[in-house]
Amino acid sequence: MQEKKDLLEALAQRLDCAYLSDLRTKEFQARAIRAALDFSPEDYSAFQWRDAASYLLNLAERPNTTEEAREVLRNWEAAPFKTK
Repeated sequence: MQEKKDLLEALAQRLDCAYLSDLRTKEFQARAIRAALDFSPEDYSAFQWRDAASYLLNLAERPNTTEEAREVLRNWEAAPFKTK
């Protein structure tokens, strides 16, 4: 597992965001989700995947596993109409 930095921090750095909260903006959200899915599931812990999916999509409930978190991100990315 990579675990050098938090998944959200890695995404913010990759996308050149000034703040983590930028990841949820219309400008960065879709790019952040695509970038997250570029990482291997093994690169980060289940907690970090669950936290990232919840944060990026502003979910009321966190996914239970890495697989569920990635599935939620994939489903959002594939949806024809995004909410933000």
